[in-house]
Amino acid sequence: MATQPSETITLRNGTEAEKPLVAAITNTLTNLLNEQPIAFYELVRICREPGYTPFGAAGEPLLRLGLARIFGSTALENGLWEVHEAIREIVLASVEGEGSEIRLISPVVS
Repeated sequence: MATQPSETITLRNGTEAEKPLVAAITNTLTNLLNEQPIAFYELVRICREPGYTPFGAAGEPLLRLGLARIFGSTALENGLWEVHEAIREIVLASVEGEGSEIRLISPVVS
């Protein structure tokens, strides 16, 4: 039995993403913002600033949720943090504002 390709949708930043992935990441971002806002802000910063290292243990939830990974070290503060390109595009399309004024918005073009 052949697998049907997933429907793709256009994000606010002009990129395309698979609809199920957008739904899953959007739900995860909402939960992360509500339950662990520091980790949420660190994720946005990693996505906006390649090479950024989260403060202290703030990145642990990102690793646990599969939103980010570390290369080159097992120590949180020594490795190179990276977010998969598809997740990064969804995160960037899902936020607006800076610093403590960052807020979640729909990542999808209306």
